[in-house]
Amino acid sequence: MTTTRLALLAVSPRCQGRAVIATEWVEEIREAYLAGSAVPPLDVVERTDGTLLVVDGYHRHTALLAILSLDPKATILDRVPVRIVAKGDDDRAAWLALAANLVPGCRPRSREDKRRVVALALEHPFAGDTSQA
Repeated sequence: MTTTRLALLAVSPRCQGRAVIATEWVEEIREAYLAGSAVPPLDVVERTDGTLLVVDGYHRHTALLAILSLDPKATILDRVPVRIVAKGDDDRAAWLALAANLVPGCRPRSREDKRRVVALALEHPFAGDTSQA
């Protein structure tokens, strides 16, 4: 695990499996960050150009953006915990993001979330390529 500045993180709709960002969950996470509570790191893919693309942690990322909107000088924004799960391009990141939110403790996916993930998987360039699993 490492840390980075919030401003250096990129996001993509292709890497977001949730149909909707739950505002109440974002608020809980925002409060946890501000209280200094342990919050899991964002999972990111290091792109070939060195930038970091979020593949898991969109609610956490949105909570950090909420902190930014209220206090642009908040110190958490300079030391966001991240875990680099892979290196690669946006296709690789989007493929890895399909497995987000499957670990115990995550909020269950809604029906809409499941539909979205299946649609993203079927449209993905790696669909059917078992070497990418």
